Amino acid sequence: MSLCALCGSRMRGRFRVRGFTVVRCDRCDLERVDPMPSEAEVAAVYERGYFSGEGHGYCDYFGRERAVADAKAKAQRARPKAEPDPLAQPAPRRGDAAIRF
Repeated sequence: MSLCALCGSRMRGRFRVRGFTVVRCDRCDLERVDPMPSEAEVAAVYERGYFSGEGHGYCDYFGRERAVADAKAKAQRARPKAEPDPLAQPAPRRGDAAIRF
């Protein structure tokens, strides 16, 4: 049984990939591979072309991330600013006396 490096809780196996088991923390949902790969094993997976579509990995990771960020920014700019309602009353807090008319 492996323990979470973040919160110390138990981690359970989810599935296997390339000889490693992907585990998830019961408490905080952190996921990682178990056992932890060596630097050489990591370098073999994340070669020079991994993020650009050469071999395994993404077709164009950085281009896609830029497109997602641009779309989010465009949607944020297009969203109208909400004007405060001048007639809105704050909700009474616990312990405040109720005013009756």
